[in-house]
Amino acid sequence: MNFGNDQKNFQNPFVRNRQKDLKCTKCQKFGHVASNCRSTTKISNNSNPFTNKTDSENYYSNCVMSKVDELLKITGYLILEPIITLPITHCGILNLKNSGPEFSIKVFFIPGFQSNCISLSKLKKDGYSVNYSNSNGNWTISNGDDGVTTTNVDGLTIINCNAVSKIFRPALLHRRFGHSSKFSIENCEICLLNKMKKRSFNKCPATTDDILGRIFSDICGPLVTSTEDFKYFITFIDEKSRFCGIFTIRDRSEAFRCFKQFVDWAETQTGKRVKSLLTDNAKEYRSEKFENFCLAKGIERIEIPPHTPQQNGIAERKNQSLLSMVRCMLSEKQLPMTFWSYAVREANRILNRIPSKATNMLMPYEIFYNRKPNVDNIRVFGSLVYKHIPSSNKLQPRAVPQILVGTLEKGYKLLDPKHNKISISRNVKILEDRCFDFKKHEIEIENIQNLEISIEEDNVKEDHEYSKPAMKFSNFSVKSKAAFPVPDSFEEVMNSDYKQYWLDAMSDEYQALIKHDVFEVVESDQRKLLTTKWVFNLKLTDDNAIKAITNVDHVFYLNQEPYIKSLAEKFNICAGSKEMIPLPSGILVDESPTEKPIRELIGGLNYVAHWTRPDICAAVNLLSRKMHHPTKGAWKSCVQILRYLLSTSDWKLKLEGKNEECEVYADADFATDKESRASQSGIFIKIFGSPIAWSSNKQKCKSTSSSEAELIAASKAIKEATGFRNILNEVNESIKLPMTLFEDNKNCLHYLKNLCPKHIDIDRKYNEDQILRGIIKPIYLESSKQLADILTKVGGRINYKNLIPHLCLVKGGMLDDRLSIPR
Repeated sequence: MNFGNDQKNFQNPFVRNRQKDLKCTKCQKFGHVASNCRSTTKISNNSNPFTNKTDSENYYSNCVMSKVDELLKITGYLILEPIITLPITHCGILNLKNSGPEFSIKVFFIPGFQSNCISLSKLKKDGYSVNYSNSNGNWTISNGDDGVTTTNVDGLTIINCNAVSKIFRPALLHRRFGHSSKFSIENCEICLLNKMKKRSFNKCPATTDDILGRIFSDICGPLVTSTEDFKYFITFIDEKSRFCGIFTIRDRSEAFRCFKQFVDWAETQTGKRVKSLLTDNAKEYRSEKFENFCLAKGIERIEIPPHTPQQNGIAERKNQSLLSMVRCMLSEKQLPMTFWSYAVREANRILNRIPSKATNMLMPYEIFYNRKPNVDNIRVFGSLVYKHIPSSNKLQPRAVPQILVGTLEKGYKLLDPKHNKISISRNVKILEDRCFDFKKHEIEIENIQNLEISIEEDNVKEDHEYSKPAMKFSNFSVKSKAAFPVPDSFEEVMNSDYKQYWLDAMSDEYQALIKHDVFEVVESDQRKLLTTKWVFNLKLTDDNAIKAITNVDHVFYLNQEPYIKSLAEKFNICAGSKEMIPLPSGILVDESPTEKPIRELIGGLNYVAHWTRPDICAAVNLLSRKMHHPTKGAWKSCVQILRYLLSTSDWKLKLEGKNEECEVYADADFATDKESRASQSGIFIKIFGSPIAWSSNKQKCKSTSSSEAELIAASKAIKEATGFRNILNEVNESIKLPMTLFEDNKNCLHYLKNLCPKHIDIDRKYNEDQILRGIIKPIYLESSKQLADILTKVGGRINYKNLIPHLCLVKGGMLDDRLSIPR
């Protein structure tokens, strides 16, 4: 008996080794077999031993297997030469015994087979000893000491043996071996109860032949917060092309916005319409806006049952592929995990341009757009990039190192970790075998946040010669939790600078406990009491800004420390000795011409003076008059101002709303311009206790006295203050009237209230009108306390130490709320 498709090794067990002993079953003659018989005589039924049921039962009754269901189920075939193939359904072990010890052989069950047969060649192959006796023509089959003999009956070889035991029961074997799958049986109740698994999901054919016929979608996350402040990404995969659209999002609630954007984009690109959307049961996909949008667009919604992500296998597998690529891309270039948002977008762009088995080795991009994509510009993600920078200085470097974080059709997306900027450029040199060295450039990865995106512009000369520096949000630093230390114990609270804030918060917490009746005061009965401890913390918003702390007024701090340091680095200026005055010696008089970029430096200084540093406003205004003819003296004065800013770079402009008053300071420096003898006006305005506006300008007309110059400055200040009042009225905000005008010239105050010379009477009439209406109230203020004085003079004539704090410039500072309007 032979098992399997081993036709080559099959031998007829009824063929004897000697040709003369062979008997033909066709003609009943010796010397040949039926396949070589030349006789046309048909075999009779009486000569076929398999049809004689009585004889077969006598010969094989002891060898019949007891029950088929006790055998192990298998699948195989018995091949009889030349073309007969019989199926095998079960197998087992049969114990045989003649006169000697018993031995076991492997047996197979063939449905419909009327007799038990043994293959001698198979026994030899399995290691049994098969010997032929010439004396009696019988065979001896043995396995070591065990063996059986055969007898010839009507030309057939019959084994003389008895079945000493039933075939070993597989059910018992299955139980003995702990219900192992190696000895499995069908429908074991114990196995059904304890080994039940989910049904496997068969591969389903595509349900549509059209692009956008069905879209698969899934949200992956939350992941670690990226440098772009993203925590999730959402994918939309077209079933036909397997083209994937991806969006990085901050919250799962943005799913509807992303889907709407994807539908508009995909339908515009392909000219087809989205027909159905398959998602899981996440609530983001079941919102009212989502449902209404799908109904309006005629998009069929398909939601899979809970806990069956396999039915959304296309989207799940896409997420797995994307994350696998992201891990590899970040690991190869030693980039932090916070860069995952760049990597996942680049990975998706690459997968859309790679052949897929699901699309018969076509690229998703090719099927979606019906054209082949251009992959020539794909480079290794995270590679070191040298970006070309235009420069007017012939000795400055022409490139800066950056990181490749994205590939575009017409350029590359680059990250400048030193200045926290994202830029797009094509003028790059990419070193794919190198990565950016953060340690070499002394950059902390945790500080790469709030990135600014800029696009490289062509170097085309504009019509105007100068322009103001761009307003960059990254130039301002706003400190939150780090600036408000959290104490660990009550002792630290009592020693804290913010003790009163914490005590008020403790009082509110204690009152809340009393209100909700969560404890009961009892007398001690000499038993050991459990100790209690105050735990202090801050309530923060999602972006780590301080959300609330009891009785803390809203205070904002504006600071341009990063911009000041970048300005100094740009012009190679180092912080020297501690400078406490912008221009200690006034403007230097060296009139020698210079090629230094004084215009660019003054523009940067003016940017700082305009937004956060009124203390340098007068000095920068005076130096601005030297830009048409740059001199060495003016350059050295600019450097002095920049060094002063470096030494005070941690000063912050404090904004708070402590009152509803408006304070106006006006001052003038008579005939300060040595060439034109024009006077210098200075104005400083505070509303709600915070500085709102300041200016330092040369007066356009010539004053003949200091009182006249003061009057012109006061008139301009009154106009500015009334303008701010009108703006507040437009937004339904009011300030306390009258607004106070502080003036340090008594003659000017006299002119404001009484008659004055005719040539300045026009300004006086306007000012008098504002005073009579109760909008402005002039008050005398001595020069040492005049805040506008710092906006009219430079050098050592001003007491900076006393005036700086009143300009709301503070060193360090805390933040009680986040900045709402970046400048």
